[in-house]
Amino acid sequence: MNDTGGRQALVVGATGLVGRSLLTRLTQHDSYEMIATLGRRAPDFRHERVSHHVVDFSGDWNLSAISRVDVLFCCLGTTIKQAGSQAAFRAIDFDLVVAIARQAFKSGTGTFVVVSSVGARADAGSFYPRTKGEMEQAVSSLGFKRLGILRPSLLLGARQDLRIAEQLGQHAARLFKPLMVGGLNRYRAVDARTVADSMIGFDLSDAAGVCIIEGKEIRRLAQS
Repeated sequence: MNDTGGRQALVVGATGLVGRSLLTRLTQHDSYEMIATLGRRAPDFRHERVSHHVVDFSGDWNLSAISRVDVLFCCLGTTIKQAGSQAAFRAIDFDLVVAIARQAFKSGTGTFVVVSSVGARADAGSFYPRTKGEMEQAVSSLGFKRLGILRPSLLLGARQDLRIAEQLGQHAARLFKPLMVGGLNRYRAVDARTVADSMIGFDLSDAAGVCIIEGKEIRRLAQS
């Protein structure tokens, strides 16, 4: 177990499905003395240990407004449909994530925990898993002492803009979940709260170096 007393944490993407759960979970841990968020808008969340920092990522920005943190949790992520194009998607899920990781590393942050996706692979034939894999590759090359890369499958939870098709997809995922065993375990849908707990579990663990976390390992760390 790390020396976890008085940890300083920064959450990027705190208004998303995983980020909202993570912010709540962090305030329930005495290990975190200070929790800050960074994003285009502030989450609708108030707590005495939480401060929000709003930045325009399309312009000049940096992490200098926030003092050095022990761990940066990156929950950024969109879909091609939400972004509007492959280029706009890559600008967030690759360019912005890598830029944030680079600044965090330069500022002395020792631990970086990022949400990727099941099937991420830099040499994948499909655009989405290839972009995620290239992001993982770029962040891994920076040299963090501790890098946790979570690869969840379909995320379950109350999305703010959940459409009927997505509701049906989540329902189907829950029905088929018991069938996803063995090698298919990594493709089982997972609740966003479990992913959030797993991110914290990694940060408070003895893990070092680059760690790929998926399937059963996500659930194991969530319970630690």
